[in-house]
Amino acid sequence: YRNGYRNGQGRYQYAEGHTYDGNFDAPTLAAVSQINGDEYMLGMFHGRGEMRFLDGSTYKGEWVRGKPCGAGKYTTSWNYVHEGGFRDGAPDGPGSMKFGDYRLDGQFRHGKLHDPNGKIRLGDVKYDGNVHKGAPHGLGKEEWDNGDHYEGYYRDSFRDGPWGVMTFGDVHKISSNDMELEMYNNRYSG
Repeated sequence: YRNGYRNGQGRYQYAEGHTYDGNFDAPTLAAVSQINGDEYMLGMFHGRGEMRFLDGSTYKGEWVRGKPCGAGKYTTSWNYVHEGGFRDGAPDGPGSMKFGDYRLDGQFRHGKLHDPNGKIRLGDVKYDGNVHKGAPHGLGKEEWDNGDHYEGYYRDSFRDGPWGVMTFGDVHKISSNDMELEMYNNRYSG
């Protein structure tokens, strides 16, 4: 304790069971964590630490004035994982988010993927391109494991815009003079 506030390395355990292990610093004023909404009036989490929530979720990483800020990893009990940068309690900066077979990679801003070179994976579908607020928006390419693909413009996750090419159907590989080409049965451009 310093000047009546928690300060330095320690452990804090809430009555309902959440625990925090790590550094504390005296607050300048009360702040609210965006992860669970609790106030830290008697010394804020500050520095490197780990918060274990009653539901089994954890945040391990950097804290600034009671909020996850800097490099960290947030894992829920239902296997949602965000690893990368945090700012004011939300994913911000380079990182990856995984939930089952759904994955986002790239630059996050205010908790959502926002990157001109973002990557989204969902099952057998891969998207590479412009991502705005977590959804394909602008120029990008969507590709399926069977070889079908679309390249063109998106708006709020939907194919939309002045140009796009969808290639699908049986793929025939042609080899000639050490060069391999793919020929599709169907191609739609519009």
